[in-house]
Amino acid sequence: MDFQPEHKNQIPEPAQTQTQGIFSKGNTIAIFTMLSILVTMKEQLGLEAMLEYVEKYLTIMGGQNPRMKYAVKYALSLMSVEKMYHDAITKT
Repeated sequence: MDFQPEHKNQIPEPAQTQTQGIFSKGNTIAIFTMLSILVTMKEQLGLEAMLEYVEKYLTIMGGQNPRMKYAVKYALSLMSVEKMYHDAITKT
């Protein structure tokens, strides 16, 4: 679905879904924005610069909220990132 603004600075409304948890409307916008920033950074500055930014950003966030850092680290220990990658790449 392409968005064609009537005015130059018009911003599209987010999808009107009422999902809960990590995929709530606000979280979906934040996640999409962050991923878009990373893709743009990779395109403009290269993969290495983007990865340095990610590592620095995670270090800062983890330092500001150690409980969140621990909870995420624990959650990741229960997941298979390889499976997540393959599931995402093979989805059509």
